[in-house]
Amino acid sequence: MGKFDGKDMAFKFGSFTVPAGYLVSVDWPEQQDEIDVTGATQDDKEFLPSERSSTVTLNMWADAAATIADAFKTTLGSQTGDFWEQGNTTGKPKKSASMFVTSRSKPIVHNQGTAMTVTLRITGTITESTVS
Repeated sequence: MGKFDGKDMAFKFGSFTVPAGYLVSVDWPEQQDEIDVTGATQDDKEFLPSERSSTVTLNMWADAAATIADAFKTTLGSQTGDFWEQGNTTGKPKKSASMFVTSRSKPIVHNQGTAMTVTLRITGTITESTVS
């Protein structure tokens, strides 16, 4: 697989697509939870794999009309999130999952562009496919 720079990435949450030029970064780590099954008298810990879990962190520029902030309110229920790391064109990879907003932050800094961070919790299965 070749390298890519992420400049064409796109993210959609429910019916809202983050506008071009506002998405800065997307971090979608996945983890395998574990169960400690170490018994009495064992000197070495022993673990079993458990459920998988994931969150998504979006870093974006805030818009003056607060359209982006309104699309990522913590009061919203689960919605489908779609992430195209190389852009939404035919044959490119796509990740989708049901997710909900767990936090959003929009610190204001004097004489700086206003950035915002949104964290979403995945609920259920992550589907990996390609754009058709």
